[in-house]
Amino acid sequence: MVGVSALACSGQGAPPTDKPVTPIAGSQVILVTPDAAIPSIVGAPCDDAHACGPELECDRTLPGGSCSTRCTPAGAACGTGTCVEQPAIDVCRAACRTTADCRADEGYVCDPVWRGCTLPNTATIAPLACPPPVGLGRDPMFAPATELAKRAPRSPAGVITDEGGLVILHETHDEPGLIEMARLDALGRALPSVRFPGRGAEPAIARDGATLLAVFANHRGTAKLMLATSPDRGASWNAPISLAESDCTRDRDCTSPMIVIGNDPARRGSAIVYVGYASGDGIRVRASRDGGKTFGAAITAVPGAKGKLATAADGTLF
Repeated sequence: MVGVSALACSGQGAPPTDKPVTPIAGSQVILVTPDAAIPSIVGAPCDDAHACGPELECDRTLPGGSCSTRCTPAGAACGTGTCVEQPAIDVCRAACRTTADCRADEGYVCDPVWRGCTLPNTATIAPLACPPPVGLGRDPMFAPATELAKRAPRSPAGVITDEGGLVILHETHDEPGLIEMARLDALGRALPSVRFPGRGAEPAIARDGATLLAVFANHRGTAKLMLATSPDRGASWNAPISLAESDCTRDRDCTSPMIVIGNDPARRGSAIVYVGYASGDGIRVRASRDGGKTFGAAITAVPGAKGKLATAADGTLF
């Protein structure tokens, strides 16, 4: 509680008295005279006649002046105000919940991020914090980066498992032909290392339920197309088999392998495995309706040497 004793400053002066000012219990007495204005709080207007409170300065660059001070850290309380981050320095401004709490008639608004009264577009634009990730492939935001390889990896290919984990295959710069594998569970934790069964380059991977299918180019002599499968999300792998023997000859390599799994438009609830690769006159494609055990004849889908495969919900292949 604040008690105020005023001395007249116009007209006839008040009769002199020798009686002392008796403060109200628990209050602070402030004498208001023409040369002694009431100290202002954070965010209050100020000028030569209206000084700011202790440890505050009058920022006269703002409309009507504003009592403020430097502060740290941004977002923390600073006396009766809140510390607002600005491009140059962080400044203590009047705390607010809405613009109605600010001197809106002078152009001040309540910044929605810092909850302080500022002029529009003067506070630092800070992105809202994202919630903690709940698992790879299950959260719309990226999880923190996790180191998966130490041997100069290149040409990585990955797939999210049916349990929300991640399996990645990649080549290595320091040992040509070596394909390494990294596995993470749904919480981003590394799973035990498993040796991939084949050697080659340009791995590509897809999944059908818990089964993983990986294709790669075998560069031992002729560049052949190889397929390896895992029935348990990459924990173990079957020996690779060769695909497209007639397309991969000594004078025509098979490169840029691709694989995608989509719905079978002819059999509801069934899937088709499409394997693509570059050979001869363009991108060749073979299809399997038994999970990669057997494949139909290759057809040339489009001319060219590089491409990607994708399927629509109705099974259309692109």
